[in-house]
Amino acid sequence: MKEITEFIQKQFDFNRNKNLFYAGTDSSINFVPELSSILKEIKSLNRSEDDKIINYSSEKALEEFCKTNQYYSFTNDDKQELKNIYSLLLLELKQTAVKDENQLQIISQNHSSRLKYWLLKTNSFSSKIYKQENKFVKDVTCSEYTAKLQMDLLNIELSELIQPVLDIGCGRQTHLVTYLREKGIEAYGIDRFKTQNKFCWQTDWLEFKYEENRWGTIISHLGFSNHFNHHHLRIDGNFKEYALIYMNILKSLKQGGSFVYTPDIPFIEKYLDSKLYNTTDALKIITK
Repeated sequence: MKEITEFIQKQFDFNRNKNLFYAGTDSSINFVPELSSILKEIKSLNRSEDDKIINYSSEKALEEFCKTNQYYSFTNDDKQELKNIYSLLLLELKQTAVKDENQLQIISQNHSSRLKYWLLKTNSFSSKIYKQENKFVKDVTCSEYTAKLQMDLLNIELSELIQPVLDIGCGRQTHLVTYLREKGIEAYGIDRFKTQNKFCWQTDWLEFKYEENRWGTIISHLGFSNHFNHHHLRIDGNFKEYALIYMNILKSLKQGGSFVYTPDIPFIEKYLDSKLYNTTDALKIITK
């Protein structure tokens, strides 16, 4: 299993930033040379091991897509469909003769096509920003920022924080959650990718259950509101669901609690009920 997971990592490294919409020659995701030496081991995997490899591969694929473009968004159904794509890939590899290079090339081309149409179906804007003449894509990614930088930019004072605190889009390094807990603050985080922090959950911010009257402070630095703005500007954007979740976030705040974020969202903030929310600070919405 270890050799196979190492092979999968090499596979993703080998094809990193390849444009699925490239129309030139060598447009497929290619197998690395190590495949021929590990194909026998792949064929010997049992059902339980198959599931582990499929889950691992689909998680790595999601990670690579989001590294390329932070605005990609995938529902649970999308993720299941991606698992199905990798399940089919594994089945085809198992049914292929070890030295059948032509068949391996066909499998590679078919897998690339499935990924392409899956990405087009789940994030249709991708075909508009990644042109067919470009073999590789440029990253549209975000970085992980230090806790101090986030606190300074959002003008957050520890003494003013109402607990518990939720960091939306906490990042894999969970810098802010870790810092706040070290300061004795009850803090949690959510992120689309798994972290090593037991106080952070792997989930999409559109699917997380915020609950009413649950949080004292909710923070999102270049996260939720950044994506909300992105969807607001897109013709095919998911702006209605973002608006709904935005209101759910506000409802999840305790009285006097605050939603602190950047960038601001003027197209929705100006419509908030002034009897319920204080919006004098463009980066902070406070419940009354």
